[in-house]
Parts: sequence; structure tokens; C-alpha cells
Amino acid sequence: MITQQFQYSQPVQRVYQSTTESPISESETPIEGFPCSISESGTPVEDNGNDVDADQLRLRLYIQQALRGDNKFPQWEGLAGALQRYFAQGWQRDRFSLEYCEKAKEFLFWNAVGDMKMKESRGC
Repeated sequence: MITQQFQYSQPVQRVYQSTTESPISESETPIEGFPCSISESGTPVEDNGNDVDADQLRLRLYIQQALRGDNKFPQWEGLAGALQRYFAQGWQRDRFSLEYCEKAKEFLFWNAVGDMKMKESRGC
């Protein structure tokens, strides 16, 4: 016959919140004490964390293909705008006009590929 030993832990101390200073709130719902509130979270939260720029995602996929040896220049209508945002949001903070990006999109695309290659070599 096998016997098991159980260890009993100490009960969790609960904190009750009430406007009348009694140990139980009006709803009698216990609120456990936590080291920090949600607003004091150590995890950074972006304002627009749910917004995904599909053109930036598509550009990154084309850049990754180029890094793997695909030498085809991508042909899609949103490429100039995606390149404009890529360089504006990157470490360069370049402000190119959309017209310039449209005229120089092949040059800018291959520069973006080189930029990503440099970032990967540095572990960024």
C-alpha cells in the first residue's frame, strides 16, 4: 500500500476593498494584493499595438526573400509608400517624398535589403 503525504500551504491573505472600511466589500468579492497594479506594468505597451501595416509586412517579406538570394525586384503598387515609411521609421529617419520614392524605388529597395543585412549582421 502506498501512502502519500500532503503538505498544506498557508492560506492566501486576501485584501478586501470597501468604502466603509469593513473587511468585506459590499459585493464580498476578495481582491488579492499584487506587487504592482496593471497600470504600473513593467512591460512596455505601444499605443497602436493592434495596428499592423500590411505594406510594411509585405516589404519585409520581399526583403527577406532578397536576403535569401531572390534577385527579383518586387512589382506591386504600394512599394513606393512602403519604402517611404521604412526609411522614415528606421534609424535613418529619412524623409523622402512619395514622388522620389516612386522614381527611385528600385534603388531604395536594394538599399533597404542592404540595411536589413547590416542589422542582421549586428544582431539587431
